[in-house]
Amino acid sequence: MVGNRYISDIKNCKIVAVYEVRRYIEFCYIKDNIQKSLIIEQNCHFGPMYDGCWFEFGGVALPSELDREVKKLSKTFSDIESIQEINFYTKELDNGVYIDLEILYRTKDGRKNSYLLHPQPHEEEVHEIVVLKNKKSTFKLQKTQNVEMPKELYCTKNYKDALAFALKAHGEQKTPEGLPYAFHIVSVANEIINSLSMHPVSYDEANVAIACALLHDVNEDTHERVSSRNLKLENVNSIVHGVEALTKDTTLPSKQLQMQDSLKRLKKEPKCVQMVKLADRITNLAPAPLFWNKAKRKSYVEEAKQILKALKDSNSYLAKKLQDKIDNYQTDKILNNHGVPMEDNYLVFFAQEKQLILDKNHPKYLKTFKAINRLNEYVKKEYDLELFNRWDNRNTSVVKVTKERLGISYIVEVLNKKELLNLNKQIDDKIGKFMSTIYEGEDVIVL
Repeated sequence: MVGNRYISDIKNCKIVAVYEVRRYIEFCYIKDNIQKSLIIEQNCHFGPMYDGCWFEFGGVALPSELDREVKKLSKTFSDIESIQEINFYTKELDNGVYIDLEILYRTKDGRKNSYLLHPQPHEEEVHEIVVLKNKKSTFKLQKTQNVEMPKELYCTKNYKDALAFALKAHGEQKTPEGLPYAFHIVSVANEIINSLSMHPVSYDEANVAIACALLHDVNEDTHERVSSRNLKLENVNSIVHGVEALTKDTTLPSKQLQMQDSLKRLKKEPKCVQMVKLADRITNLAPAPLFWNKAKRKSYVEEAKQILKALKDSNSYLAKKLQDKIDNYQTDKILNNHGVPMEDNYLVFFAQEKQLILDKNHPKYLKTFKAINRLNEYVKKEYDLELFNRWDNRNTSVVKVTKERLGISYIVEVLNKKELLNLNKQIDDKIGKFMSTIYEGEDVIVL
């Protein structure tokens, strides 16, 4: 007996559009005020081990472009107003099976018609599936049963499996605030889940959106790769393509080009993937990391505006929430530990009472800060050596009265005492790379 939740769900619902691309047909329909999709994938295979044709079904909208072929409105199925029934007919072979798929439907003027998706034989082999109108199958009719779509908003097992994969991939990675990276990806997934009551989507598309939210940084930030081979989830191909679209192409020469390219690819994906980018930027538009400067904060909020403009139609609730975040985002000042806005023209690394001061308005500031901070963390972890015990922001008036200032020579002196820096012999490649970047940003240091 054949049972399929997608077929049961579409019965007697209004069809609003039908698309075709390659071997796929997408029926878009309205149920419970939600636009859903029924995807029919047509498959044929011939070989010594197996011959036959069959159909697979899904509930996630197809991308607007598939393998460089554009999804187009179907001319063949354009007269369907609603689908009454979908029947299966089978013909057993010695090493396989042929399946006919019959679609019983009503036309826009109320007439009852049918389409038969039928394997077209050619010299005893099937070369294609053809569509026949108002033709009956000569194969054996299979009994069918109704299978209801799950009532839950999403599948908790899928959530746990995607989260487990992401946690293993990200390992000990931290957020800019020093929290385990799980905090970020779970926050993005929570934004998706929170939106489901305000902007409902289908069960399958909710699962794809949540999985993409949990996995969206795996390809970009880890050595793992999201693929159908190592990820066992429903609608895995939609998830894999979604994560790929959410991943920036770092071979492009600038972050601006990387963002434009990512948005262009996301626009081709289903809305359930596009809205993950909105949720991601909502999460990231929390108060900026304290080491960011004005230029970084302003560029980040400008990026958010680009994202909103490109993807706002994917989810009205998340779009409004992102707009509110943009409107209230602090760019000129930061909030201190007491929640009071303050200017942050300088960032100071402390070594007891002495200070290494960085000009946050210098073009090379961010690169220099990251090199010093990562060097400090690295030598503390690997060699139990502390260059600086903390860092903090300072305004101009405080920096003006600072007397005991440090320069690069302090870092070199401390490393030399531990014999970790030798001009004639490279002791540690990582330390060498950090120091090279620090020397390039020597002008960032205020003496």
